[in-house]
Amino acid sequence: MLKSVASLWLGPKPSFLERLTVQSYLDAGHRFILYSDLPATDWPTGVDLRHPHDVAPETPMPSRKDGRHAIAIYSDIFRLKMLQQGIGPWVDMDAYCLRPFDFDDPHIFGFSERGMILNGVLGLPAKSPVLSYLLDHMDIPNPVPPWLNEKQSQKVTAFRNAGRDWSIVDFAWGISGPRALHHGLARFDLTPKAQPWTVFYSSLFEHFAALFEPGPQIKKLEHPDTKSIHFIGKCKEVLADLPGGLPPPTSYLDHLCRKHGIDPADHPVTKQG
Repeated sequence: MLKSVASLWLGPKPSFLERLTVQSYLDAGHRFILYSDLPATDWPTGVDLRHPHDVAPETPMPSRKDGRHAIAIYSDIFRLKMLQQGIGPWVDMDAYCLRPFDFDDPHIFGFSERGMILNGVLGLPAKSPVLSYLLDHMDIPNPVPPWLNEKQSQKVTAFRNAGRDWSIVDFAWGISGPRALHHGLARFDLTPKAQPWTVFYSSLFEHFAALFEPGPQIKKLEHPDTKSIHFIGKCKEVLADLPGGLPPPTSYLDHLCRKHGIDPADHPVTKQG
């Protein structure tokens, strides 16, 4: 039996890209648990919709007015708490499922092509010491994570000298995400369990444009071991600038929408979405 996967959505109403992601896991045979404050009618039929407070009732949930940075930090911490409760693995809402996640090992994560372990797809045992270690350094007042670089350490010093309190939200994007995970996995000698970049992140960096090129450019994105195609936030920025907020005809994104019966015109990407 395939695992459930889980994610979080605190954004505006979902575009075709989020709907495509959810539908891809359902079509692959996964149960999709989605933590969101939006109604079930905004999502494909079959989603197991739950409220974020079910996982983290003690953690203040940011509103859309707080901005993407605050929501991203909350998401980083939320997924760790979710995994501690045995729910998951976690998948980002732009981590399309190409093939079922039929892994035997509960350690599910992978490298990017540039050598960083990313947290867009993440599975860890509920009692993994990595989870408690990372949360103990982030989900606390005045955190000083040991993976801070020199610039971030100087920021801590400035906070202290000014006599002010701070939280993990005061640090740069990624401090609570990939950088934290990469550090935590290395500390507990789990880095060797990381999948190669072709498994989860074949569409990043040098291959990003292949999502939009005519073709579709399947050979550039789908490798024999690929399980997921990650769209990343930049994808929506590009789509928002395209006619109608829609994927180019015959592109890989257009190919995926047709494959899963998603009409992007029903939920185009907008500048706000």
